[in-house]
Amino acid sequence: MTRVIHDSGDGMQKEALDLVSSDVNFPKGCFPDYRIGPNNQIIDPEETHEAVPLKEVVAKETAQLLEQHRRLSVRDLKEKFEKGLSSASKLSEEAKRREAASLDRQVLLKKLRDVLDTLKGRVAGRNKDDAEEAISLVEALAVQLTQREGELIYEKAEVKKLANFLKQATVDARKVAEEERALALAEIEKARAAIEKVEKAFHVHDSTKSSREESGNRRT
Repeated sequence: MTRVIHDSGDGMQKEALDLVSSDVNFPKGCFPDYRIGPNNQIIDPEETHEAVPLKEVVAKETAQLLEQHRRLSVRDLKEKFEKGLSSASKLSEEAKRREAASLDRQVLLKKLRDVLDTLKGRVAGRNKDDAEEAISLVEALAVQLTQREGELIYEKAEVKKLANFLKQATVDARKVAEEERALALAEIEKARAAIEKVEKAFHVHDSTKSSREESGNRRT
């Protein structure tokens, strides 16, 4: 004998739902509210709301340009060159003072040598020996001063070279800084123009949308 089992279909429906739910994940418990956009593209409303507007992107880029304009590395380099030039000028003045002092010492030693020579001719015995020893000391000091004077002349020349280099580098850095500043300002103006263009496009879009909605309301 064949036994017939009646099924209302609930079991098959539950089984079908279980198969679907195992493959599909609906976070909100309902099918997402997708809509068709331009060129038949499927648009998720949540993704649309989370997308960063073009206006904000342009504003962010503008802020970055402003920050870059404020902290130009070329400007920092120019300031360093200017500080270096100031230090070189101070070194140059110091070298001039030391050179003048060295010349003064040379003059004093020459006068002292003349006095000792005169004294040597007037004394005899032990005093004459002391005078000759003093003359030897003066001559040794004169040699040292001459060597030091040569070093000062060399240092002065090097400081002058450094000052000239820093002066030219400062001029070049100022020129480059002005060029970079002009470029940064131009980029900022471009960004501002882009923002205005985007804002204008938004206004036109809003106006067109409002007009369409008004037309649709009138028809209904």
